[in-house]
Amino acid sequence: MLVGSEETEALFEADIAEMGMPEIPVAEALARLLDAPLIMPQVSRLVCDCNRPHGSAGATPARSEIYEIPGNRDLTLEQREARARRFYEPFREAVDRTLRHRLQSCGAAILVTIHSFTPIFKGKARDIQLGILHDADSRLADAVLEIVEKEAGLIVGRNQPYGPEEGVTKTLRFWLSGFYCPNITIKHGSIWMDKLRSC
Repeated sequence: MLVGSEETEALFEADIAEMGMPEIPVAEALARLLDAPLIMPQVSRLVCDCNRPHGSAGATPARSEIYEIPGNRDLTLEQREARARRFYEPFREAVDRTLRHRLQSCGAAILVTIHSFTPIFKGKARDIQLGILHDADSRLADAVLEIVEKEAGLIVGRNQPYGPEEGVTKTLRFWLSGFYCPNITIKHGSIWMDKLRSC
């Protein structure tokens, strides 16, 4: 058990312990619009964050924002690696298979990852509503930002509220090295999620 019942309720209310729940409607809507396959981790990011480096402390945080995660406290490297093998590896293999299939059948592919962020972090309101994240390859991010900044009517940030220095583009970097396909991460708040729910 990672946290107690009262802590669990607080974490879900703060959008910290979600198992992809805030992302599901956004990801499903985009998958329909793009006629694209959708792959989602099957566990809360507090158990294993599949967007963080394999087996790292950041993938199994002992603390998230202001909340302690007792079940992640003092994990050994072996325990973190075991989590990664159980939860991250199946996710990685599914993405790998899908990208290979798309490249073989269509000749091209793009990779879009979806994540949510809390509108308030450590008591301070975020100053963006939508973040477009990229690593070294900014091709797709540049194109998306050009459109979104003109048409979405939202406050948009490049590599905000997190960027490559926090390790959140690890997924993009990993598959870029193997497939070299255009890629972005979309970080969204609740406003954008509400817009896409009607798609």
